[in-house]
Amino acid sequence: MVKKILVAVDGSETSYVALKYALNMGKVYNAKVIVFHAAIPLDYSQLPKYKEACHKVTQLPPEGKDVYSIDRTLSPLACAKKKAARMGYSRVTFKEIIATSVVQAILDEAKTDKIDTIVLGNRGIGGIKGILMGSIAYRIVEYANCNVVIVK
Repeated sequence: MVKKILVAVDGSETSYVALKYALNMGKVYNAKVIVFHAAIPLDYSQLPKYKEACHKVTQLPPEGKDVYSIDRTLSPLACAKKKAARMGYSRVTFKEIIATSVVQAILDEAKTDKIDTIVLGNRGIGGIKGILMGSIAYRIVEYANCNVVIVK
């Protein structure tokens, strides 16, 4: 039985598809959904500004606007909050951490929160770096101690 679902968002379109999948899965199983973002700032001097931007409260988009269109003016977690609110599932929490490894952050969160299922998009915002170093999704599948769902 699925009680806790962790969905990782990074601002990519596929991460928001994964969010939608995780929320629908949460509804089916009445599971708690944890929306997780591991931020890796490129310039650590910008860290206070980044943390402030990530926690900024924003209004919901107007009715009729595509829920899954990406709003590039928001942080990934703020955008995920708007999308989750539009889906109307209440058993959702949001968590963001500053990390040096996205893979390790997701694995640690899954272990700490006793996650039953991790949901990820198959392609993030890694681009060429992801090709050279191996994808985050592949490494999560390889090392996670729970079920992993990869969505396209």
